Amino acid sequence: MKIIHLASEYPPQEVFGLGRFVHDLSVAQAKLGHEVHVVTNSMGGCDHDINDKGVRVHRVDFPPPPKPVDSGSTVTQFNTQLLDRLFRDKIGTDADVINAHDWLTALAGQMAARLLGIPFVLTVHDIIVGKRLNQLSNDDKYIGNIEHWACHEADQIICVSKATRDEAAQAYGVKNRLCAIYNAVDPANFPMPDKASLGYFRKALADSHEPLILYVGR
Repeated sequence: MKIIHLASEYPPQEVFGLGRFVHDLSVAQAKLGHEVHVVTNSMGGCDHDINDKGVRVHRVDFPPPPKPVDSGSTVTQFNTQLLDRLFRDKIGTDADVINAHDWLTALAGQMAARLLGIPFVLTVHDIIVGKRLNQLSNDDKYIGNIEHWACHEADQIICVSKATRDEAAQAYGVKNRLCAIYNAVDPANFPMPDKASLGYFRKALADSHEPLILYVGR
């Protein structure tokens, strides 16, 4: 199967967690024997077309939109760049599926999938209504409109948790084509530090007699 992922970031860029997840997912799919392409943001001309652990990474030509994104217009511009890369260089030829990640690439994902006549899969990492507790600015409403449209256009919607799935269903009225698949990453990318390093790290945070409370999440 030929799979195309559209992502707003990809390692070595470190913005949020989306890029790390898309990287590890793509590498795992390539190891299963699929032909995997990722079309993603610019790095100022670096790594324009590379093979990364079996994944073919294609970056847009022009400077990337601000990170984190500061307006919907920059994202719209970025989506036109994604489409340009996909079709000018014929990356999408013979693709079986396009997977857009979040609203940041949904515009390009839907259009490319329809032009190619293949399924459009949308991975919803979060939705703006949940992030803003329904207190939306004008830019937030713009994002929400794209999310709403993309959820109704997608042939399949993958949500990264049951909570996100339920939020999308309630906020955007999507009653089917929804599933929850938790994000996963390769633990080999996060090796445990040695005992001495852990000791130094603890001393930087608290005295030896003081308890530490660890929270893992968003």
